Amino acid sequence: ERGMSPTRVVHLLNLGGAAQPEHGPLRSAPTSDPREIEQTLEASFYSLLALLQAWSDYGGAVPRLAVVSDQVQSVTGAESLMPARAALLGPCRVAPQESEGFESISLDVDADARDVSSLSAAIVRECAEVQLGHHTVAYRNGRRWVLEFSAQPLPEQNTERWEESVDGDGAYIITGGLGGLGLAFAERLVQAGAKHLILASRSASEDGLRDAHTNTARRIATWRSAGVTVAVRSVDVTEAQALAALVDEHETTLRGVIHAAGVAPIGLIQVKTREAAASVLAPKVLGTYALEAALAECDLDFVVLCSSLHALFGGIGTVDHAAANAVLDAWAYASTHRTVAINWGGWAEVGQAAHAVVSPRVRALLEEPAGNGQANGMHPLLSEVKLESAEELILTGTLDPSTQWPLDEHRVAGSGMLPGTAMVGLMHAAATPWAER
Repeated sequence: ERGMSPTRVVHLLNLGGAAQPEHGPLRSAPTSDPREIEQTLEASFYSLLALLQAWSDYGGAVPRLAVVSDQVQSVTGAESLMPARAALLGPCRVAPQESEGFESISLDVDADARDVSSLSAAIVRECAEVQLGHHTVAYRNGRRWVLEFSAQPLPEQNTERWEESVDGDGAYIITGGLGGLGLAFAERLVQAGAKHLILASRSASEDGLRDAHTNTARRIATWRSAGVTVAVRSVDVTEAQALAALVDEHETTLRGVIHAAGVAPIGLIQVKTREAAASVLAPKVLGTYALEAALAECDLDFVVLCSSLHALFGGIGTVDHAAANAVLDAWAYASTHRTVAINWGGWAEVGQAAHAVVSPRVRALLEEPAGNGQANGMHPLLSEVKLESAEELILTGTLDPSTQWPLDEHRVAGSGMLPGTAMVGLMHAAATPWAER
């Protein structure tokens, strides 16, 4: 009414909530009720998505957003965590990347803080003071902690130790088992001596593997001929009962689980629909909760959660993917099992067998060094190619209006835009390598 726009927005929907720890040092049993998980996501993700979209539609001054929470960050190791609440990190990290000048901070506070006045003062101070690079902050016992990253040397690989950790008499479940990552993990387990694999996928079926001409069928047939028992099951990983039935189905003792199920993200925050976001969140968030419930009585050697660098650094168009993987990272701290979340980057290839059935044209593209796509005959807007699986080739490129005329000549409010004709050209470039198959 006064014609003024707020420059500071404080989001407080992720404070308090769980009288009993949802999951944490006390190792209490997590909920597997999708309704309870959705309630947490409503506050931690969907409310922020709606806020950011509304602000974009409003078109006012770009604000500084402070998302205040508790039970999200593990700082001292003694906190009780609510992993699904960590989904708020997706919007916090991606929104500044998609909107120039936008600033956000995730501020996690003590869940049992008693000095409310000091805590309130800290929140106000974080909102008022812009400290570049301090986007993830936590307060514990009156001290301020800032998330930072530093390079660490990788330990020397110990192949013998890895092979010794694989039990030839035990069984291993891989969700997303027929995807590129799932098959790569399965092959490594077989090489290490695993004899019982359970590949779970929403679209999996033994009937679909009877066509021996597909790369997936060939790999599974090879493992089976070597004496490995490979069970392929169609399972919705968000259904705890279905996962429990999968665990109980086999007499062989379950020794490990690799959760590799996932859906690729698409779309900026401004155009992200709730349905699209839900499809990305479901297999990772609901799936992990359901998996933990199904494994409650199992004594496992390991649980591997396939997370992503998006959880740590965001990425344009990945608000839901970053949120989902941030939940996996939080879960690894809180899990009742020996759990590790691996923040994968992009895979240049998925297993050597994936190359066996591709056309010479695709193989030539894969062997080209990264650079101008026009040089290797792809498209002037494309620069890199990655083989995700025998059925999926990913072409990527960085859009820059200063060097690419299709964007420079099509601008809206000063920003380069990709015209529809260029999109058609990109689709043609993506389809052409498969023509020789």
